[in-house]
Amino acid sequence: MQLGDRVLCSAVLWRRTEVRSRQNDRKYWDTKTIEPREGVYIGMRTLANGERWWEDEVGYVFEPKEHFRAALVVFSERENPVLIPLDALQEAQHG
Repeated sequence: MQLGDRVLCSAVLWRRTEVRSRQNDRKYWDTKTIEPREGVYIGMRTLANGERWWEDEVGYVFEPKEHFRAALVVFSERENPVLIPLDALQEAQHG
């Protein structure tokens, strides 16, 4: 896949937080299924799931536990780009 290719997307990624205590939580990316939409592939991003906790004099510290790649896709010039899991992405068929 190259920049500018038309793609068909069936899911998006969105950031979630699971609160474990007042000073500790888990931040992770979750997949949400959508009606298939056609968009334009504009890049690739590396994302991380992990733990976040509070340290005095430092503030919040994020420790990544898992890294993975996601595609960056834009559906129209009026919408922000969205992150797409690679297994929910395919080249659009035209013809």
